[in-house]
Amino acid sequence: MNRILLLALFCCLLALSVPARSAPEDEDLKEAIDYLVEFVRASDVVFIRNGKEHSPEEAADHMLDKYKYAKKKVKTPEDFIEYCATKSTMSGKQYQVRLAGGKTITSAEWLLAALDTYRTGGAGGTVTGDIPYDMREFKKQYGSCPTREEDCASVMIRYPEFISKESGHAFEPVDEEIRDYLLAPVYEGTEPADFDELADSFIEAYRQIQKDFPDYEFGWTLDREASVIFAASPVLCIALKEVSFTGGAHPNSKQIFWNFDVSKGVRIGLGDILKQGYEGRLTAVAEARFREARGVEEDASFSEAGFRFDGDAFKLNENFGITGEGLVFYFNDYEIGPHAMGPTVFTVPYSEISTLIDREGLLKGAGE
Repeated sequence: MNRILLLALFCCLLALSVPARSAPEDEDLKEAIDYLVEFVRASDVVFIRNGKEHSPEEAADHMLDKYKYAKKKVKTPEDFIEYCATKSTMSGKQYQVRLAGGKTITSAEWLLAALDTYRTGGAGGTVTGDIPYDMREFKKQYGSCPTREEDCASVMIRYPEFISKESGHAFEPVDEEIRDYLLAPVYEGTEPADFDELADSFIEAYRQIQKDFPDYEFGWTLDREASVIFAASPVLCIALKEVSFTGGAHPNSKQIFWNFDVSKGVRIGLGDILKQGYEGRLTAVAEARFREARGVEEDASFSEAGFRFDGDAFKLNENFGITGEGLVFYFNDYEIGPHAMGPTVFTVPYSEISTLIDREGLLKGAGE
């Protein structure tokens, strides 16, 4: 038998010996992609693309941007990972993920493992936790969307709809707060009655600027999302994000976290989960995590690294989210530095603040 035939036979045997991944016949593609995007957005890892580090939010947005162009090729969740989250189209370099413990793996490996978790029961509800919900979506467009983005006004709103009917849960106030945030007027004025009215006012402003400036060639977008980051009754953490573009050098974005005690339907802060006098120790631990996330040496000046803190002394903000591993803090674009610095996100593990946790309170079992 010649070598070519032997090689062909070997390849056939190899293919037979490695089981191919296959999607369940009844799998909903959009639902699986939504899960993967939310999994990325809610993660506590560093994404590395062409040698540069990116936050989970930036990585999720990048995946969605690539999906716009690869949509026709994406028939399965594996296709989505391959075409939108595996490698750079320009350089061919593999995307990587640096895990919380410091280990670096390819993003494809990481996301395929997440997809396996999804298919074995880790989805169809929260990213982590025990409060089930469904994600809802509202979309309205005007102009030549999506073929000509320079002649398009688009409004997209995504939000959770909680389906738990258990007694002791007060979701009505939570739903109301989320709805009020999502319905905030883009420009000064009265709050719209519903998403249609919000979209109509945004589109009308776009139409007016096109009328005033016939050569105007910029599309407008308004993207608002409320996503569940953590849900383990009675604690619920929601990330509220807005990305908009109405002309200018770049889109505007912001993200805030809201934490709720769903047994009462009220928002909670650091003082509701940590012992009195927590501020000093928490700030010290958070500063170390901040420096690690942004590559600022222990004794280096924040101002020389490009950050703005009063007196060059680190100050922790109140924009935090409760997760299963720790408290995630988020500094928005422009909050402590120029736009070029981007947002900063890092997690303070419960193991590093275990003595600060109120063991009689909402996080009584955290870090143990």
